[in-house]
Amino acid sequence: MRVVFVIISLLISSIPNVSFAHKSNFVNYSVKVSTVLDAYKLAHQYHDSLLEIQGDMLILNLSEKEYLQLKNTDHVVYIGVNNDHVFDSRIKRNSLTKLVNKSSDSNVELTIPEFECYNTVEGTYAEAKSQAIAHPELVQWKKIGESWKKTQKESGYDLNVLVIGADQKNSNKPKLFLQSGLHAREYAPVALNLAFAKYLITNQGVDPEVDWILDNTEIHLLLVANPDGRKKAEEGLWWRKNTNNNYCSDEPNRMGVDLNRNYTFNWFSIENGSSGDECMSTFRGHEKGSEPEIQAIEAYVRSIFPDSRGPNVNDAAPTSTPGLFIDIHSAGGMVMWPWSTTVDPAPNAAGLQRLGRRFAAINGYRAFQSSNLYPADGVSTGLGYGELGIASIIFEIGTQFFESCQTYEQEVLPNNLRALMYAAKAAISPYTITKGPEVVGIRLEGSGQKPVPSGTNINLKANVSDALFRQLADETLEASQSIKQVLLTISHVDTAEVTKEIQLSAADGEFDSNNELISYVLNTENWSEGRYSLYMKAQDQDGNWGTVKGASLVIDNNIENQNVLPTADFSFECADLECIVSGDKSTDDGELTYRWLINDRAPLFGKSVSFNYYETGEYKIVLQVEDEFGFVASTEKTLTLQGIIVPVAVLEYSCDGLICDFDSSKSSDTDGQITHLEWYIDGIYQADYREATFQYEFPVAGTYVIGLFVVDNHNAYDFKEISVEVKDKPVPVKAIVKPVKEASKSGGALMVLLTLLISCFYIRRRWY
Repeated sequence: MRVVFVIISLLISSIPNVSFAHKSNFVNYSVKVSTVLDAYKLAHQYHDSLLEIQGDMLILNLSEKEYLQLKNTDHVVYIGVNNDHVFDSRIKRNSLTKLVNKSSDSNVELTIPEFECYNTVEGTYAEAKSQAIAHPELVQWKKIGESWKKTQKESGYDLNVLVIGADQKNSNKPKLFLQSGLHAREYAPVALNLAFAKYLITNQGVDPEVDWILDNTEIHLLLVANPDGRKKAEEGLWWRKNTNNNYCSDEPNRMGVDLNRNYTFNWFSIENGSSGDECMSTFRGHEKGSEPEIQAIEAYVRSIFPDSRGPNVNDAAPTSTPGLFIDIHSAGGMVMWPWSTTVDPAPNAAGLQRLGRRFAAINGYRAFQSSNLYPADGVSTGLGYGELGIASIIFEIGTQFFESCQTYEQEVLPNNLRALMYAAKAAISPYTITKGPEVVGIRLEGSGQKPVPSGTNINLKANVSDALFRQLADETLEASQSIKQVLLTISHVDTAEVTKEIQLSAADGEFDSNNELISYVLNTENWSEGRYSLYMKAQDQDGNWGTVKGASLVIDNNIENQNVLPTADFSFECADLECIVSGDKSTDDGELTYRWLINDRAPLFGKSVSFNYYETGEYKIVLQVEDEFGFVASTEKTLTLQGIIVPVAVLEYSCDGLICDFDSSKSSDTDGQITHLEWYIDGIYQADYREATFQYEFPVAGTYVIGLFVVDNHNAYDFKEISVEVKDKPVPVKAIVKPVKEASKSGGALMVLLTLLISCFYIRRRWY
């Protein structure tokens, strides 16, 4: 049977304070699929309608037309009773008591109600402006245009870019442009972009890697590309477009233009790449670049990046082209690169693919060319790469548009912050730098982030990999080479002088692999006091260098170097398909950082984290803790968890000729109840029969395949098929009765006479 079963579920009431910016016939559909891969394939096809993806379950918001299109594909669509159990944990977290942070001098909300980890437009702008005021030598808050409402003299917003690290003496620094909030309902991207900015600003002079970035890269952050639409989404509307009310004006909750279909390059260039229907979510506008937001973005991006690509579609940008353009969206856990209009590779496909796969290895996402998601024209990467030749990437972060704060903070933020740090370093040469090996973390055992006295021996540990790429399961691995050398540079921050350059050796004594461990004892005898920056970079056998990795070491002779090594241990509590694990049993004499690995999922961060389990099986949980001196301890436990128990479909039948009675009443569900069933005859859904029993008259005798599909209250399902041989009802055999010959008239008269004589005889005897 087909692998995908779609459950129509009225989930609107299950998500607090969420309304849907669509007509009333737009409905939420829960989509249950057989494998996670099937879920991603469906998410690709219906990404514009994707509300959430969790494992093999999706939620899509579809019109009646879209629903019918889905139903008419190879997917089996059924209408069933909604059960929110799978999503209970998310709903509970989002339904906490409303805590709204407001500015001190006004009644403006600075955070989104029930999603306090996300700033409103006002909160985002206030934070960015305050950073520019506090760090004028480093940060600028620049107006680049106006939102549609503001151009109409209504209450609208400026479009502003936060610029970090601009150097008037060196205008040729490679540039990183990050854009977020183009689609209004995507909460997490704006928060991630702002968090990245704050990390760079607050860690200047503390984190050598940040210092290197600010010395070598100019950062441009468009935090909210669609502020008018964002305000709609902050009200709980599932809003995507801007708010241009010249379009779809009869339906105010569906007005506007999809800004990510309105870019000039390749606008309306393919079929099904955008919509001409003003009320559809992918409406492209009636002219390319018609919206003031897009006009502002295009003008600004063209002002900071030179045109590095020829006029023809197959013209490649020079592989030495600096600069990087990233558009951050949600959701689905994906990294994509051009083209989006064709399956043909872009002229710089090799470099773009390596870059995308490198990002995916860092944030744990899936990487592929944009057109593998769905065809789209007039999109942002057309500006960055198609028009200007700048390496351009799209992130689709997280699992849903209104991402829960817990998921954002324990997974989305830390994993993607690392990816953006890499982006800021790779901007120097994004097409080629991915050929070189990466230093995956530097750990200084004995110091960590703590000051130590001179003479302390520090164990420098790192991993170096020339194969840090993440491909899809069926794809060819990226080429990699053995590591040739690893260079460590140490400089004193106060004097900016390089004090040491050290050629590091492999931990096993020989560089003969594309993945090597580094372990080096750093003797700080006679080191002067102060802060030291340590930078590592590696080269492979082909001569390619990767990006730098930094760490900080502080020498302070007034410090007593005492430390108790950490221990790692954790507790867990699992119920209702959710586990909460806590590192509360870990010990140390200071602060610990916590990193969790659960099966093959992306890492989680925090003392206490949670994860869902839907399948019965073993879940390997690894906890790694690191203390302030860089010492690491780890522990692991394997939990056998009972996930959802699938229901059991039982099908019985009896036939009387062409008429058959079918019975599913013996179907059962151990951990719940069956809430929905469907009948199929030769693979065709029988919409008229939805009860546990039904009677069906077949048109002719023959063998038919009968299918029974049952779904329980956890959206788990079972499908049973049997072959039924239907026969014509036997025709009753009639008895052959020979007709009796009619008696002759004379014979009849004699019988009458004889009867009269007998009667007279009996009468006479009675008289006597």
